[in-house]
Amino acid sequence: MKHFKKILDIFKNQQIVFWTFLAMLILPNVMMFFTESTSTIVRIAGIVFPLGLYWLAFTLSSKPGKMFWWLFFFVFLDAFQIVLLYLYGESPIAVDMFLNLTTTNPTETTELLSNLLPAVLFVVVVYVSGMVVA
Repeated sequence: MKHFKKILDIFKNQQIVFWTFLAMLILPNVMMFFTESTSTIVRIAGIVFPLGLYWLAFTLSSKPGKMFWWLFFFVFLDAFQIVLLYLYGESPIAVDMFLNLTTTNPTETTELLSNLLPAVLFVVVVYVSGMVVA
């Protein structure tokens, strides 16, 4: 129980929470830096531009957990992007992937999710724990 209390004490520091949430939101962009086949300057811009926007958004509120919940749409897209990177290896989210998500039957979904178990577990550990901390 002492170790759990130490972990909770770490997240009482708002600066640590700020940097942790910022790292969670930029994680798919960093992963795409290594998987995309675009020029280096485009890949760097793919990290720096969203990082600046997330940083700006987090500075609007004195409590980073509140802003993390306000950015839930981006958290959802980030989680979806990590699963797609695991599945395809590269390429950002496309509109037809969302359409496929809504039109797939349950047996295909179960088969696909069983193959994606490592990516889904990673997303749950990273983003759900972030939501709990927020």
